Amino acid sequence: MSTPDDPTPSFQIDIDPSLFDEAVAAVDARTRRPSPAPSAGAEGGPPPSATPPPDPVAGDLDVEIDAPAAAAPAPRIPAMNEDVLRARLRLEEAQAAQRRAEAELGRSRARIAELEAQSEAARTELATLREDFERARGRAKRETEDAERRGEERVLKALLDLSDNLERARMHEDADAESLATGLRMIAEQLRRHVERLGLSRVPAARGTTFDPQVHDAVAQVAAADVPAGALVDEVQAGYLHRGRLLRAARVTVAAG
Repeated sequence: MSTPDDPTPSFQIDIDPSLFDEAVAAVDARTRRPSPAPSAGAEGGPPPSATPPPDPVAGDLDVEIDAPAAAAPAPRIPAMNEDVLRARLRLEEAQAAQRRAEAELGRSRARIAELEAQSEAARTELATLREDFERARGRAKRETEDAERRGEERVLKALLDLSDNLERARMHEDADAESLATGLRMIAEQLRRHVERLGLSRVPAARGTTFDPQVHDAVAQVAAADVPAGALVDEVQAGYLHRGRLLRAARVTVAAG
């Protein structure tokens, strides 16, 4: 508290006088404590087993000092170090697993890229083959059509020659029978030559030829003394082979047994 003569500020605290009395009494009692005997056999001294009375102040001080030490937790530094080591090991394992997974992912991506490239090459090759096939099929179709057209043209040319000859024979229909017969035989011979050039041949069906069901078609059985049973007697309709393949069977009569 400051005064007019001394401007320096001061503070005042009110303390209970009984506290001072108790403190003085405790100090006085500590100073009056009897000192321990110098030896166990001294006269008038306390017995060897006697212990000095407890000091209330020292006891209070011991309690206040020992209590925090007893309550202090035991050091956990080694346990914490083990936990840190285990956590670090798990972290390193996780990092190693992550690196392996990333490497495997990289290999998988490379394999996927390789397969996609192969698939693209296969699609390109397939498209090329499809285009080649379409071109080949179109070319084969055109060639077949051209061959058929050329074959038809050859037949038509042969028929035109025969038609011209028949037209000439019709113009001379008033001629004698011998001339007409000669003209018809010439036309028939011309027709035979044309069909032979086209690969057409006649099925053998002469009288007495053995009957062959592969190329002969029996229309009747007749009695014939000069022909063995089962042989051909007469040809009703000629049959033809085209380049060795049956085009039309010959219709014949067969001798009865």
